[in-house]
Amino acid sequence: MTARTDPPVPPVLLVLRALKLGDLLVAVPALKGLRRGFPDHRIVLAAPGWLAPVVRLIDAVDELLPTPGLDEPLPFTPGQVDVAVNLHGCGEESRRRIDELGARLSIVHSTPGRPDGLQWVDGMHERERWVRLVSAHGIEADASDVAIAAPYEAPGQRGPPWCTWGRSTGRASGRPSGSRRWRADSRRAGCGWC
Repeated sequence: MTARTDPPVPPVLLVLRALKLGDLLVAVPALKGLRRGFPDHRIVLAAPGWLAPVVRLIDAVDELLPTPGLDEPLPFTPGQVDVAVNLHGCGEESRRRIDELGARLSIVHSTPGRPDGLQWVDGMHERERWVRLVSAHGIEADASDVAIAAPYEAPGQRGPPWCTWGRSTGRASGRPSGSRRWRADSRRAGCGWC
């Protein structure tokens, strides 16, 4: 009789990006780079649960961990996450959440209290910022790799009900930050129904 063995559990790569829709979309090129750089990892995205319909369109993400913000620690014991990536920002709160994971590798920007990450550059476009961060760890990523899968559309419907990009102001998140501004051709590439 042969003993049955369970398939190996893939290591976890956690990406923290607990922000809004535009913030998620500007992280797509870095997420795709992480998928190529860590093909055997299960990529878990810690982001708000209401983003689930969009997260399903990003083939680089295996699982969404509903994370409404940074108030609570992430539900992993130290060492359970192999690679932790902070695409949330360079603040102390997001850095603390990443550090609590005790990952083998943390891909982060430096903070005032922790100069061990990549230097933050003010005014950089968000897509380029996150690609620069993962590239600094030897992971090939392309800031123009913004495509996501097209969602199902009912006949006569122009995009999913939550999409307002057809009436876009040119800012991915509606926030005043120029670093989140998308060129018109990038919006069309990332959102095939526009």
